[in-house]
Amino acid sequence: MIDTQKSPIPVFTATLALIRNRPSYFAVNLIFEAYFMVMRIVPGLILQRFFDALTDAAPAAVNLWSLLALMVGVEISRMVSNVLGAWGGAKVRNVSSSLLRKNVVQAIFRKPGAQALPVATGDIITRLDDDAADFGDFPTWTP
Repeated sequence: MIDTQKSPIPVFTATLALIRNRPSYFAVNLIFEAYFMVMRIVPGLILQRFFDALTDAAPAAVNLWSLLALMVGVEISRMVSNVLGAWGGAKVRNVSSSLLRKNVVQAIFRKPGAQALPVATGDIITRLDDDAADFGDFPTWTP
């Protein structure tokens, strides 16, 4: 009988391998998601200046219209960042889970034709669908 049990790959090592597969997609996701998170602070700072301007406690160079324009610009940049971050995350998830599915199917096809798989068919389908998709999500959780 052939031993089909192999030692598991550590999650960190496998996640790094997925990131190295397509680093540009991961970089797009990381940059725009981090930008989106950091930019959540800016509207509060702008609103603080806005209310300071209403009470005449602000410097003379900043007026209400410039603060309003700055607020609109920040929110538009946050929306664009959110869309690009989501696009990068979707690319990372799709490429990673597709690569995992391809590797599993290739491993199955490398087995001799008469040798049965060690698990039930339903379990294999679940692993190809849900488990590969879940593991493909790991790199997008880092930002």
